[in-house]
Amino acid sequence: MNEDHSDSNVAYVRHYNKIDDAKTATFTSLDATGMNFDVTTTSGEKKQAHVPFKEPVTAADQLRPLLIAMSDEAFTALGIPIKPRGPPSSAESHGSSHGHGHGSHQSPKQSSKQIAFAAPLPVVLLILFGMFNLWSASHQHDAPVAILRPIRDLAFLIFKSQSNLLITWYIANSLHFLEAIWSQMICLQKGFTSPPVRLFWFIQTFLFGYASIGPLRSLPDTSSPKKHQ
Repeated sequence: MNEDHSDSNVAYVRHYNKIDDAKTATFTSLDATGMNFDVTTTSGEKKQAHVPFKEPVTAADQLRPLLIAMSDEAFTALGIPIKPRGPPSSAESHGSSHGHGHGSHQSPKQSSKQIAFAAPLPVVLLILFGMFNLWSASHQHDAPVAILRPIRDLAFLIFKSQSNLLITWYIANSLHFLEAIWSQMICLQKGFTSPPVRLFWFIQTFLFGYASIGPLRSLPDTSSPKKHQ
């Protein structure tokens, strides 16, 4: 849609959102109520705009005629000649095939804004090595990396016995699994519908527990489209 209809995108935000100095408008997502755009003005200012549909879309086949009518209205109001139209582009067909009314279609750009890491990569790798070493200790395996053997020895010093360490390991994993389920509930509340995004949060929260919940809860809510102020 951004490549095939860049002129229509600009016309949408100029006419419906009254952003008269819009230079570019990049489509980011849509749902049953309208379309969302990242707008850059002639002065370089960045804005977000929500272009509402005249009425909610309840079926995919309603989308193309509605967009054509809105585009024609915008071009006419702005005094721009309407170009002849061909068959639907592959981008439009792809967008229409994702049933509107069943949640919004999220672009890769929008999905990338729904990911945050629980810790810097070196810290993540260190924690994973430590967890693997504790797993080895709790299952009566030798530490796989010599530098991590003090972690195993400290675990035995704290938990006193192999059985206590094993019980603690399973309890910790059970709690992390519940927190991973909690992360999926938060994703739903925030409108994160992309399967890769939700899988990322499930895996990260299972590995790091509550340390992953904090960054997830701090991300902006996308369940309701942001309207241009």
